[in-house]
Amino acid sequence: ALDRPKEIAIVKAAPHDDMEPFLARLRDAFLPNRVLAVVTQGENLAAHQRLIPWLETKIAVGGRVTAYVCERYVCKLPTSDPDTFAQQISSPLPLGP
Repeated sequence: ALDRPKEIAIVKAAPHDDMEPFLARLRDAFLPNRVLAVVTQGENLAAHQRLIPWLETKIAVGGRVTAYVCERYVCKLPTSDPDTFAQQISSPLPLGP
């Protein structure tokens, strides 16, 4: 409860793309302070971007499932590697000034 909330977006290029490796890493992590958006590029992403401003610049890089881990609207490098994603979500930052 004392770490900064994480904003996590997982963007896939097509509905059939496999996000399970990312979701498995997410289930393995204890992240009570998180917001998660899982979207498919295209109309689905556009609809969510209208409602969730921090999704505006998120895309499936190179047509691959891409994860974005952000804190206070500042994002780490996007990744298509589930292990890198696991490292990004496992580094808590304190709420302090």
